[in-house]
Amino acid sequence: MARRTRWVLLATLVVVPGVLAGCSGDAAGPLETLTQGGQPTVDGAGLEIHPGDSADFTAFVVNRLHTPLTLISASVVPVTGARPTGQLVHLGIINGNGIAGALNGWPVPGTPTRQFAGARIGHGQSNIVFGVTGRVVGTNYTVAGLKIRYRYRGQVYSVVAWSAAVACVARVFTGPRACPDIGDQIQAKVKKMAGEPS
Repeated sequence: MARRTRWVLLATLVVVPGVLAGCSGDAAGPLETLTQGGQPTVDGAGLEIHPGDSADFTAFVVNRLHTPLTLISASVVPVTGARPTGQLVHLGIINGNGIAGALNGWPVPGTPTRQFAGARIGHGQSNIVFGVTGRVVGTNYTVAGLKIRYRYRGQVYSVVAWSAAVACVARVFTGPRACPDIGDQIQAKVKKMAGEPS
């Protein structure tokens, strides 16, 4: 069983008009990264995994319009100044308001998901679960979030959903502080990338 750590507790978030608003990477697109008080919300988590296992995390987006849009694909966003980047191995939309705080195994236990590519999402917040992996023992694989491509009214847009994720690859799990030590550093780097004040 993997050890998990969570720095920012994001239980079920409810989007309240006017409270959570933000900027997407493409000003014309209706899908945005989750924000609070006008600042991007950078969730952060780390998880010890065995080589090749999936470390699963959640990224959050908000559709500010009442018209659905269609998800096309997603790719990992590398953390500036940190290597190596985790390899994306799983991707889905969580049904309802659940989250995968830092779990392993796919599908994520207790978190019903549906296929990402081709999914239509309506108004409000959507929670995207993604799994990353790495194979070299003693290596921390990092991700700053997901770059999400989607279609709205015939045009393709993209947005970054920030989620500072660290998959710490180990043969034997070393304890609850093994992954968070690097996780705190990675989360600080991702906050800077997202423009969130330190």
